[in-house]
Amino acid sequence: MARTIAPLIALLLLLPALALVIGPAGGQIPPDVQFTAIRDYPVDSDRTSLYNELIIEITMEVTQEGGYTIACVLSVEASGNTYVIDIYSANHWLEEGTNTVSISFPSESIFRTGHSGVFRADIEVQKVDFNDIWEITHLTRFYDHRLFQAPENPPPVPPDAPIVEAGPNP
Repeated sequence: MARTIAPLIALLLLLPALALVIGPAGGQIPPDVQFTAIRDYPVDSDRTSLYNELIIEITMEVTQEGGYTIACVLSVEASGNTYVIDIYSANHWLEEGTNTVSISFPSESIFRTGHSGVFRADIEVQKVDFNDIWEITHLTRFYDHRLFQAPENPPPVPPDAPIVEAGPNP
């Protein structure tokens, strides 16, 4: 009996180390994403004293290089309602290690909301061939929507609208 117990104890002690060497089922070690920094800043690229875009810069540590989908919903709360300013989604190739991705939101979408405040950036990162999603929410500093450039093209005027002349009311 003593001869049977000693090999069993040795096997039990070696199983965790063996699992690390073999890895998870299928041999694929799942990726991991750790957000290390998120910052936001406006950009006035044409020097008009109005911002042309708002940048959300995400720095993250990635354990597996490959294609990742990065999505961000930018919103603002006003009068008890949440207004979606804009949505970003794009594929990025991330290297193993530290990666920085800059997301640009155009000034027009911020101006059109008509609301100033602390914006909320709901960020999701997903490896293209993997199910896990890493999420984080970032609250920006306060931004006045009037400091972002308005759309350059006004809404179109209906073509050839009939001319109505004022006359006496019957």
